[in-house]
Amino acid sequence: MRKLQFSSFNEYRSSLKNEEFVRSDDRIAIMAGHFMLGYEPKQARLEPLIFQDAATDEFQHFSKLMANDFPLSTFQNGLSILDDLTPLTKESKIFLLVNDHRFTDPVFQPVYHPTFAD
Repeated sequence: MRKLQFSSFNEYRSSLKNEEFVRSDDRIAIMAGHFMLGYEPKQARLEPLIFQDAATDEFQHFSKLMANDFPLSTFQNGLSILDDLTPLTKESKIFLLVNDHRFTDPVFQPVYHPTFAD
């Protein structure tokens, strides 16, 4: 397998249509979006670190600090790839990564974030 480097996401998308590994009989699964979860003390539960959807200013700040726009931008990039590959393959599907493993560590609990705790 050869290693490819791209200068932009659009250059990568364009190359997908020309690569030998995408055949019409392929079934493609695209992992898009990495939705990390953080503890939201006012809700007393884990919430996605999507600052655009944060219910409070504190959680919005925490989400920007920990994930910024990474969850939504990777999801949008995955959808773009899906749009490119669907006409070229037998079947293309998307799946999400929702992960709270890292945020179960005590360092990510409200006690370690005094400005974020109740």
